Amino acid sequence: MSYELALPGQPAYEANQRITAVTGGGGAPDPVVLVARPAAPGDGARAAFEHQVAPVTAAVPGSGVLTPAGARELASPDGRVLVALVYPRVLPGPEPYAAALPAIEAAASHTDVGGRPLAVTGTTVLEETSGGGRRSVLLKVVPGAAGVLLVLLAMFGSLLAAVPLIVAAVSILATFLCLLCLTAVTDVSFVVQYLVALIGPGVAIN
Repeated sequence: MSYELALPGQPAYEANQRITAVTGGGGAPDPVVLVARPAAPGDGARAAFEHQVAPVTAAVPGSGVLTPAGARELASPDGRVLVALVYPRVLPGPEPYAAALPAIEAAASHTDVGGRPLAVTGTTVLEETSGGGRRSVLLKVVPGAAGVLLVLLAMFGSLLAAVPLIVAAVSILATFLCLLCLTAVTDVSFVVQYLVALIGPGVAIN
């Protein structure tokens, strides 16, 4: 399956492609964000922050990093919030930081800036902690199928209500098998699996 949303010819897309090709990361995927909130802000806290960020980025070789030393905008005016942007090398697939993120989180847990460890956040981390991580399409379909079954039971008043869902299950799995064969010869957008899961039950019920 292809997880790339390509916009060939568009300046931003082409720039991201060149950045990824040259650096291995820092293109389209959002960075991992390291945040420190030192209890006693000041130059000492900034120095400690720079010092603690180094071993975290060393845990993911080849990563790019931007800290307040290179971009003063990454530190709040009062110095109470310090931010570093880490750009690990990306992997193909739905989770570009699948290998890097666990290593970053483990290294960050052993840091100390003003008596507090570095917090790891960013789009990828927030998706996982909010339950928005990528799950199997079939697992996402199950709650909807349960709701449809209740409606069909109310309409038919018998076990015949399960027949459309059985047809839908067979058709969806058969279509996924065809997609699997198709991915052996060409790229298929990951969006297709959601379309199959949505259209299959609708066609079966109709």
